Amino acid sequence: MKREKILIGAGAIYLAYHAIRSQFKASSKCLLDDELNGLISKLDRLNNISDKADILGQISASLKSRPPGSVPLRPEQIQTISRSLLDSQTEVKTKCYHALQSVLHFAIDPDEGTAVLQFTRLLLSLFSDTEAIEEQLACLTLLVSLSSHRDTHPDLIRSLSSYCSLLHTQPPWSREVRLVTQLLFRLSENRSLLDTLLNCRVDRWWASVLHPSSPRETLLYCLTLLTNLSRCEPPGGAKAQQYNEASMYTLLYSRPTPLLQALRPLAWHSDPRVKAAARYMLSRLPLPGYPAPPGSWAWVENGSTARQHRRAEA
Repeated sequence: MKREKILIGAGAIYLAYHAIRSQFKASSKCLLDDELNGLISKLDRLNNISDKADILGQISASLKSRPPGSVPLRPEQIQTISRSLLDSQTEVKTKCYHALQSVLHFAIDPDEGTAVLQFTRLLLSLFSDTEAIEEQLACLTLLVSLSSHRDTHPDLIRSLSSYCSLLHTQPPWSREVRLVTQLLFRLSENRSLLDTLLNCRVDRWWASVLHPSSPRETLLYCLTLLTNLSRCEPPGGAKAQQYNEASMYTLLYSRPTPLLQALRPLAWHSDPRVKAAARYMLSRLPLPGYPAPPGSWAWVENGSTARQHRRAEA
């Protein structure tokens, strides 16, 4: 009987502690809501550029100071933050990207993330138009976060040429290249987009990116992108001729493919994941001296050449 009383007493203490802790959390959350409400209301009234950038920075910092999923924001509040995307000043737009990034990561309700998704097309337009590196990086980081939502993929794939242009102009160790390869990798996980990705122009960027000195993350994103594309059954016949000669399709399925030269050093990379990904890709490629996989670009071209030779001999 005494033991039961002790147990009941311990249970009551635990319940009281839990109730006090929950009340403390709720009061902290209310305080944070008041703080955010005040900042967002102030942002809605501001016209001064430097003040607006400062408030957006405070909103972002306030969101980041809390655990993920602990900050409720109303759709109209997200709209107020997003209006700063239309500002003409680079500093304001950059801080706005950071604030929206924080909304995506720290929002309490999935609907808040959805409220950010509706700005995907506007973000793509801004990304294509800007030449300011800091603004471009902030926008690209937000686009990468949005790419985790498949609903955004049809819009994101439309700016493929803009992403690839960064791969041509930026050094392989840059943050821009890492973000673009991450974005392309995310898109390659959507099978409905593989045909579009296979036809994107690669020219020579892959040779500089697929270098042992490139950052490990960039190499892994790029190799996984190639792996996902190589798992797509190569279309033969007339459809194969739709791909341009500088496309990802040609890079993967031409014989001999120049990818072999880039992948062989990576097969001995010091990082085990890079090494494994490179060796897997080598096993997927048509090798010199071996028949090309049926339906591949090389198979179609070789078949056409053989028919021409037979006609000439006849």
